[in-house]
Amino acid sequence: MLLASPLCWRLFTQSIRRPPPPCKHLSLFRRCFSSPPPMGKAAKGSEANSSASIPKDETYLQNVIPKRIALFESLQNQQRLQRLALSPDPIKIELVDGTIKEGKKWNTAPLDIAKEISKSLAANALIAKVNGILWDMSRPLEGDCKLEIFKFESDEGRDTFWHSSAHILGESLERTFGCKLCIGPCTTRGEGFYYDAFYGDLGLNEDHFKRIKEEATKAVSEKQPFERIEVSRQQALDMFSDNRFKVEIIKDLPEDKTITVYRCGPLVDLCRGPHIPNTSFVKALACTKASSAYWRGDKDRESLQRVYGISFPDQKQLKEYLDMLAEAKKYDHRELTKKQELFFFHPLSPGSCFFLPHGARICNKLLEFIKSQYWKRGYEEVWSPNMYNMQLWETSGHAANYKENMFVFEIEKQEFGLKPMNCPGHCLIFDHRVRSYRGELFQELPFTILALLFNNAELPLRLADFGVLHRNEASGALTGLTRVRRFQQDDAHIFCRESQIKEEVKGVLDFISYVYKIFGFTFDLKLSTRPEKYLGDLESWEKAEAALAEALNEFGKPWEINEGDGAFYGPKIDITVSDAMKRKFQCATLQLDFQLPQRFNLSYSAEDESKRERPVMIHRAILGSVERMFAILLEHFKGKWPFWLSPRQAMVCPVSDKSLSYAFELREQIHDAGYYVDVDTSDRTIQKKIIPKRESFKYLGSVIQGSGDIDDDVTHRIGVAWMKWRLASGVLCDKKIPPRLKGGSGLCGGQAEGSETEMVWTCEESGRRRLRRCEGLVVEGTRRGRGRPKKYWGEVIRQDLAQLHLTEDMTLDRKEWRSHIKVEASLPPQGSGKVCVHPTLPRPHLVGFHWVREAQMAQYNYILVVGEAEVSSGQVSVRVRSKPDHEVMTVDGLLTHFKDLVASFQ
Repeated sequence: MLLASPLCWRLFTQSIRRPPPPCKHLSLFRRCFSSPPPMGKAAKGSEANSSASIPKDETYLQNVIPKRIALFESLQNQQRLQRLALSPDPIKIELVDGTIKEGKKWNTAPLDIAKEISKSLAANALIAKVNGILWDMSRPLEGDCKLEIFKFESDEGRDTFWHSSAHILGESLERTFGCKLCIGPCTTRGEGFYYDAFYGDLGLNEDHFKRIKEEATKAVSEKQPFERIEVSRQQALDMFSDNRFKVEIIKDLPEDKTITVYRCGPLVDLCRGPHIPNTSFVKALACTKASSAYWRGDKDRESLQRVYGISFPDQKQLKEYLDMLAEAKKYDHRELTKKQELFFFHPLSPGSCFFLPHGARICNKLLEFIKSQYWKRGYEEVWSPNMYNMQLWETSGHAANYKENMFVFEIEKQEFGLKPMNCPGHCLIFDHRVRSYRGELFQELPFTILALLFNNAELPLRLADFGVLHRNEASGALTGLTRVRRFQQDDAHIFCRESQIKEEVKGVLDFISYVYKIFGFTFDLKLSTRPEKYLGDLESWEKAEAALAEALNEFGKPWEINEGDGAFYGPKIDITVSDAMKRKFQCATLQLDFQLPQRFNLSYSAEDESKRERPVMIHRAILGSVERMFAILLEHFKGKWPFWLSPRQAMVCPVSDKSLSYAFELREQIHDAGYYVDVDTSDRTIQKKIIPKRESFKYLGSVIQGSGDIDDDVTHRIGVAWMKWRLASGVLCDKKIPPRLKGGSGLCGGQAEGSETEMVWTCEESGRRRLRRCEGLVVEGTRRGRGRPKKYWGEVIRQDLAQLHLTEDMTLDRKEWRSHIKVEASLPPQGSGKVCVHPTLPRPHLVGFHWVREAQMAQYNYILVVGEAEVSSGQVSVRVRSKPDHEVMTVDGLLTHFKDLVASFQ
């Protein structure tokens, strides 16, 4: 009816535009992901008006910055003269491979050694490590040392690169807005950097981000060196007296703390460093987003604006990161839950998640999985209180160091707190009776050969707890399931002897490896050793570190040492996990603790029963926060849960009312076997049951089986889809294609590269030939540069781009609709006369669509179709998410298949 009216046709054709070339979409994509959404009102008018709208503090820029530079240069010259007066004694520098290099004290720098090794290393070296301490490449060595040099590929090099990029961002912000800089670190998750600054009433928008990028690019082109000086507390206060945020940081530093200041170009910043040699190493930089933040996370303090950025040594890596960012945004767990109804948050309980039935199923499966491993690995599950008198937290030390992160309240004039962790409670469990290394059975008996035979040792004691924890996170920091106030952990504490540390650590590492392999994660290991300030005696620390190192060596996976980064109460192993999108998370915990056993005066009977010894406590978690792991897994699997973890494992689709009773019988059998199964009882046709609304994304596969009454529906849907393809492909806009052909209802059947089957939804051979020629003109247009390259046609089929919806992504403009259609050639011919196929293929009985596989089963792993044939045979027609074909199985065979999937975690 729309095309019948000349006026409507004119309006219709005027509304159609040829889709822009791919490069246009790429530029829009880059613009979208290189700049965050505006935080304030965008400036209107010309560029001049936009510039005028920025309330730059010119007085600050003209007075404060030159003052800092002058003071920095004065102190730098003094320190340079002092260094020249020192004796340049010869020193020995040991490299990682054991090579010894000669150098001069206070003269030779890591960069000089890198130049001796190779020009390539010197050109790409970003940072050094001297005796386990990160060191600037241009900073002179101060004595004999062990030297290690890092490039961008290492964690040390990457973190330093992003930290230095934060200074480039800070320089740009200060020069552009005259703002008060606060802090600018690299992010803890290894995803770039940010800088917090105070702008007054200014709200950032896209025009501001363009200016920021321009200034940052200018700083990079100037090849500004990063220069370092050490200053006294008073000198630092004088240098940053005009920035109250920096003054507060300085005053909070310990009196004996060495204060360092760095300069790059006009920026002089308080920073512990170290940094890359100069700004020219940053070849690609982009602002990714912006958000509000409170100074020091206190909502009662100043409101700041945080600008996030990412940078790389080349543009290719930046593009790959932005692609990953777009992928991550598409599969954000906060969006996926809306489609799968897993959980939600409510403002009446901020930071506390409401898990819906299907979300609770996943959580229970995760906990059951961990509990099954506890049974095999010798863990004992305990339940401990959620609320404790504050005396417990005073004993553990949390009252002094963690109280602000706890929920504290008064009951009967006594102060209580909700537990933020389980370890103090587990200390009470250990201490509630006398413990012996031999175990409860023999603690009243002398040590005899009987004890050796039965080996009923009480240590190690492995206590596991899934209790609810509460932490008072700032409301502005709450982020979906990754940052919450109420959560659960697969928390466990191992009480053991010093001699048992190695074996227990090996057991935990094996546990972590087993679980993460099932999830499809990879992980990295680092051993964090004794810090400057530590609790306990040096001998115990050295034994513990040696035991951890030996356990890591025997575990067999590569690991690194992180010198001095252990907690004050014990060394630890840091486990960093990487998901399918190569994002890094820290979930698992493996931490030795000498402090809590001492604070709670824990002890056990040793071989000499008159002597009591103190146990070592090992904190460990595999999943970490169950809520956080839930979010990571949801994004890692992109919403497509594996069968053993899926909350919707199967859906039975009866073809008609005649097979409805059999569908419920089938559902009952599967349900009784312990699987999640639903029945589609709606009155829709089988086609509509399996292919619901295009935007629902609820299933990943389909089977159409039954009587011929569905053929008209199928034909109608194909016709609608073909019309959308013609609108999206630009056929209607191509002047070389005659108007009489643009309204055709057929699809060409020419062989396409990589295609498996062909189908033509038209009855007239002449129509097929005409449309094939039309399509050929479109293809020819792409060869001449008017569209996508020629190879796009084959890629559409090979990469299954047809799985994406035209309504979802119109930029995939020239899709061949034939790649959406599949013919089940193994079945006898059947169907309406409106359907024609390629002469070499049989007529279809089962008709499915490639895009249906993506659109249909994002929630259900299996679609089970039952019709008259299944009712009479007692079988079921099965479509699985990961395969395009269907299979007819017996119910017992299906249940055995399900059982095997769960057992193998497939």
